[in-house]
Amino acid sequence: MLDRLLGRASLNARIDELEAENERLRRRYEAESERRAEAATARQDAEERINRLEDRIAQLEGELERVEADETELTVRRRDQLRGPRLEAVLDRLASVRTGPEGALTASVDDGRGVPESVRADLNDVIGE
Repeated sequence: MLDRLLGRASLNARIDELEAENERLRRRYEAESERRAEAATARQDAEERINRLEDRIAQLEGELERVEADETELTVRRRDQLRGPRLEAVLDRLASVRTGPEGALTASVDDGRGVPESVRADLNDVIGE
């Protein structure tokens, strides 16, 4: 009653309103701070994942380059001298191979005449002779 007589009742009501608004703003600030922290964490996680994926892409590109380089290199796997039935069996097997243009090259040497010059020129890097 004394507050009402002295005019402090309206001031006390205003103080109560301001304290309630202050509490509401504090809770809002805390919620926003938490949301921002979660967003920052999610962004960092996404950046880490992107970095891992970029590293994996670089690794796969390197492997692909190595595989493509290996595929373009010609190598002699094995050399054999064949005679008799074994020669006939291999020639029959080679005659049955079907491929597109430039898909395979088979060279055979007859009667000690050596590798034909055209074949030798084409495969000089591989044969090394």
